[in-house]
This record gives sequence, C-alpha cells and structure tokens, in this order.
Amino acid sequence: MRHIILTAAVLACAISAVPALADLGDLAVPTAGPLPAPAEAAARAQEPTLWTHTFYEEIPPDAGTHRLVLWCDGDALLYSISLYVPGGGNVYMVNADSIRLNGQALNHQGHFVAGDLRADLLRSGPVRLDVAPPLALSGYGSLMVPVIVSGEGAAARAMLDVTYVSGRQTSCGLDSFDPGAVGAFYPADSFGDLMRTSVGVGIEDFNGFLEWLDAGWSLGTVEIPTGNATEAIMTLEEAGIRSHLGFPAIAGLTELGSLAPDHLAVACCPTTGTMDKADRLFRTAPSDTVLGAHLAKLMLHNGMDVLLPVWRSDDIWTVGYRDAVVDAFFAMGGRVDSGVAETSGDLDMDLLAARVADRITVLVEAYGADRVAVFVSVYDEPALLESISKYEELRQVRWFGPDYDYGNVQYTTGNVAGFASDVGYTVLQVRDSGSADEVRLALRDATGRLTNHDMLAAYESVWLLGLAMLHAQSSDPDRLAEAVPHVGARYSGTLGPMALDANGDLVVDSFEVWSVRDGKWALAGVME
Repeated sequence: MRHIILTAAVLACAISAVPALADLGDLAVPTAGPLPAPAEAAARAQEPTLWTHTFYEEIPPDAGTHRLVLWCDGDALLYSISLYVPGGGNVYMVNADSIRLNGQALNHQGHFVAGDLRADLLRSGPVRLDVAPPLALSGYGSLMVPVIVSGEGAAARAMLDVTYVSGRQTSCGLDSFDPGAVGAFYPADSFGDLMRTSVGVGIEDFNGFLEWLDAGWSLGTVEIPTGNATEAIMTLEEAGIRSHLGFPAIAGLTELGSLAPDHLAVACCPTTGTMDKADRLFRTAPSDTVLGAHLAKLMLHNGMDVLLPVWRSDDIWTVGYRDAVVDAFFAMGGRVDSGVAETSGDLDMDLLAARVADRITVLVEAYGADRVAVFVSVYDEPALLESISKYEELRQVRWFGPDYDYGNVQYTTGNVAGFASDVGYTVLQVRDSGSADEVRLALRDATGRLTNHDMLAAYESVWLLGLAMLHAQSSDPDRLAEAVPHVGARYSGTLGPMALDANGDLVVDSFEVWSVRDGKWALAGVME
C-alpha cells in the first residue's frame, strides 16, 4: 500500500543514498553549507516529587467510544493508575490492546462489564497493562484509555487515581480526545488548488495508516468556501476549530498568526523570511531565507557575481523571495543591480520584458555576460520568458527562478522551452531523501503536474499534524505546540527527516539543482 507504515522504528530518521549528479558541464554545484539546527526541547530538569492525584472526566450517555486521556506538561513516571466509572445502568467495555501510550498500542486483556467499571491498570485486575511499573509518560505524550459505553444509563463521572513521580512544576490532567476536524483554507486559485489536492492525497494516506493501526478515528477537515482569510479564521474560531492544515499562502498564514495567535497551523508553503520566528505556525519546508542563501551561493560559485533581480513589488511572497536572494548575494560579496520591479496588478509582460532586456544589455556591456545572473520572481515567470525570448542577444546570461517553478511544463513547451534551455533556467528543490516514489506518482496523477517539493511539503503537513495528534491524543493547540516538533524530530517521510528548527521550519541538509536542458527538466547536481 502507498501510505507509510509507521511503527516506533519508522519514527527514527533515515537518509537515503546520494544520487549521482547529472553531467551538464557548465554548472558547478557547491556544497550546501551550514544550516539551522533543529529545535531543542526546553530543559525540563526539576526536583522529583511523589504525587497522588485524583482526576475526573464526564462521560456522556451513549458516548460510543469515549477516549480518556491522561497527560502531563512535563515528564512523569506512573506507578499506579486506578480507573473507576460508576455503572448507573450503562455497559462498559475496554477492548484488548486498545490503550495507547503516545499513540502506540499497549498489550492488555479486554474487559466487558454491566455496572461499575473498576480497573487497576498497572497492578491487577481485568485490564492490567502488560508492563512493569513505572510507566514513563513524556511531557509531549499521552496515555489514552478508550471506554466503550452502551446501555440506557445516565452520564457518568470517570475517576482516575494516579500515583506518579514528576518535577515540582509539572502539571497533569485528564480530558477526552474527540479528533473532530481541523481547519483547511485554500484559496480558489491555481496554487491553492494544487496544495488542496496534495493535502487531500496526504489525508487519504494518513487515514489509511490510522485504519491499519486500528486507531479508531480519522483525520477530517473543515474547508471554508471563501477567498477571505479573515472570514475563514473567524468562521473556524466560531466552530471551535483552532488547529489547521495550511494556510498555503503567506498572506493567510500571516493573518492567522496576528488575528488568532492561540491557533496552530502546519503549513507547507508560506516560506517567506518574515515568518522566521518562534510561534505556532509550523512549516514543512525550509524558509526562503535558507533557499535564497543557497541560490545565491550557487550563482557566485559559478562566477556570476552581478545579480539582476526582477520581481513583483506589490506581493509579499515575491518581495520576500527577492530579499532573501539579494541579501545573501550581497552579503557573500556580489554586486546587486537596482533591478526591475513590476507593480501593476495586471502585468504587461511585453513591457516588463523590454525593461529587463535594457538592464541586461547594460550589465553585460559593463561586466560581461558570464558574470551576470538574472533572478525572476513575478508569479508568471513563463509568460515573461515567452515575451523576452524574442531578444536573441539576451540568451547569453543565466536565469534563475523560485523553487515553485520546478516541474512546470510551460518551461518545456513552445518558445519558452527553447529560451529556458538556452539560458539554463535553474531552480532549487529540497532533496527528497525519503521513500517518495509512490507518493510522487500519486501526487502527479492527482494534480496532473510533475511533483515538486511544495506538493510533498503539503502532503507531509498532514502526516506531521496527524502524528502529533496521535501522539498527544489531542487536537488542542496548547498540547500540539510541543508535540509537533517532538514528532518531527523522530519522523522521516517523503522529504526525509522532518526535524524542525527553532522557528518551526523544516531543517534541510541538501538541495537538488534543476535546470531546463534540451526542453526538459534535468538534475544538475546536489548541494549538500
């Protein structure tokens, strides 16, 4: 089956073998250089203290499966766990091997009782866990006891007596896990549709994994049919939904962070450097700050020490990407031209192409063609290349673009293919060191587009959030805020290890360099 079968062993990071470099001759590939370190958990060392607490949780009548969840905000050693639920006309059942620690099933007998449910989970009785006390409960995890309720009785108040050792500042609690649904907001444009479809493939595969795991729940989404991010956030807030997949665009994710800072999101693609900060907005891709630095390094490594940026100045993403490349290029000793900025909401590509041609001509005359690199970020880069392809004399400088352009068939058809091949149009991609072949095919079939790392990042956003929910047995942003990086540090997916840095962004150890050659996308090498 296509979805990844995860056991405790699969959560260990693994890196596949480095692929051989394509022999394109004219593009030397440097090493990737230093990268941000993964996020480290805050120190939890506290003076150990023995506690005995009684926790309560209401179980409604005819609750079906009611998942009681014991959790602590610091590490704890559990020595005794006694569960009592008064009968009151109800029938209770705990299925064999259904109790889970950090989402992993524990061995124990099943139990069926009409009347009071009494169980000492660690010492004796009908539901005793097949583990010797103490049971280690991490501050990022959970102990979940699913109680199946039937009958004509009234609501019951479950009681859990727990004896445990933890730090003095550690607080524990008992609540219930109703996975409900997470928010999903994807604008009705080409990029939003692409990310919605990629997330959909991820949800299908993750739910297949939950079914294989016999987890008893599935991950669902509530999509908001509006193009307005603020309205979507308010609608989700009113519905009690504060954990999200997405937003896929920087404007929406920024709005979420400012309007609802208590919410949590795992997003694929809003990678602008302005989001490089510690918050509850996790990104399953590296920041543009990192991508821009490595793209600048690639240019300079190949003798291109003069940069002409071309960007759309009325858009936060194109401006941010331009800033990342320009700042890194300048910091590494390169020369940066004032560039060509397009401010029109309706781009006139012929006019923009003429302005770009003028600047390239000036720079080539001043420095030489082999020293000039063009970086373009205007959202519709193929249309610009189409317009500028008429300038035959400008095919002597090298062009670079944003990572999103990879796999776009517009670069391999018509006039654009010839121009893109002549200028060696080049982009970076996160090297997918994981087992991505089947997922790549599924994403390609679902979207009709060659799979790029944005699509894989969207796919992995589902797994990262879903595994955090499974680990914590919660959809509460307060608990998921620590569970997401904890799971990411131990999970390896299609992109390889999913460790996050201190800003909550994916840590990447290598980038693929892709160029258009002979009308096709070709791998030029790997920066690692």
